[in-house]
Amino acid sequence: MKKKTTLLLFLFMTVFCCLPAGLSGAGSILVVADPFEKADSAVILSGGELERVDKAAILYHNQSVHSVILTETGNTVRDLDATYTKLLKEQLRLQDVPDNAVLITDGISTSTFAEATAVKDLLYKVNLTSVIVVTDPYHTFRTRMVFREVFASSEKTFRVIPSDNHWYKSTTWFLSKRGWDTTIREYMKIVGYYLGYKTDSQ
Repeated sequence: MKKKTTLLLFLFMTVFCCLPAGLSGAGSILVVADPFEKADSAVILSGGELERVDKAAILYHNQSVHSVILTETGNTVRDLDATYTKLLKEQLRLQDVPDNAVLITDGISTSTFAEATAVKDLLYKVNLTSVIVVTDPYHTFRTRMVFREVFASSEKTFRVIPSDNHWYKSTTWFLSKRGWDTTIREYMKIVGYYLGYKTDSQ
């Protein structure tokens, strides 16, 4: 009996110690950042937190980029008579990014894949060659995967970086319900993308 109790205690302690490391590893897979280089423009993908705007504004003001690209999704902000894209543009204006430095993609993009395609089309339209894509940390892995496919046959280049000061951290996401919901949903979208479903929401 004593041996069984000791074994169970050992197994419990092993799981207790290893579980956080495993969960942290699951979060780390989702959060990626490409080596930094200056680019023509910073892309703010829609559907996420306003920290994306903060990061793009910093890139613009430190002259890492010369313009900021917004993707048009057609989504309306609840309680505000404005589209999400219009709200992002206003936030950029409040951070002293001039309107003439803000570009907006054509059409309506309802998925990350559609956004990547719209960004590539815009680069050809305005004769730009490179972008830094800014998105929420947990969205970076899937964003890189999508942009890599869309840009595969193009001479245009991209780099993906996470926004700063974001609530999602790979080492602590599992301590909140929001973290669990976000991580599970993101893994489901990644699996769906591998299975050929490219019309996921942002």
